[in-house]
Order: sequence, then C-alpha cells, then structure tokens
Amino acid sequence: MIVKEKLEEIEEQGKKLRRRLEYLERESDFLVETIIDRPFADTSPQRRLLQEWKQEIEEIGRGLEYLRAEYLKYKNMLPTKKVKRL
Repeated sequence: MIVKEKLEEIEEQGKKLRRRLEYLERESDFLVETIIDRPFADTSPQRRLLQEWKQEIEEIGRGLEYLRAEYLKYKNMLPTKKVKRL
C-alpha cells in the first residue's frame, strides 16, 4: 500500500533528523562547557559555530514539525478498523 510506504519513509526521515538533532545538542552543550571551563582569548570562532548549530537545530525542529504533520495526514488516510461490540 502506498500510504504505508509513505508513513515508513516519513518515520525514517524523522529518525535521521532526531539523531542529527541529538548530536548537535550534545556537541553544542559540550562546546558551551568548554568555553566556560577553558576560557579562550578569542571565543568568536566558537560562538560562530554555536550560532550555526543553533540555526541548524531550529531548522531541524521545523523539519520535524513538518514531518509530524505529514505523518498525521497520511495516518488519517488509512482505513480504521471497526471493533465489534458485544
């Protein structure tokens, strides 16, 4: 069924985005701790990198929201199973 295939595709994309998001968040936290613990003479490169990561994290968040909406759209296309009541 095409809808089920699309749902599986969306799930895979979501997993990849979540892994990337978790990675960036961990790296960002580590870099912030490093900046605090080991002061550098010039922290502008690290701050620039943090800003880039923050932007990417926000983009991934928007991507995940879109995928959730798409998933629900396709999920609602699937026929619902009727439960027999006794």
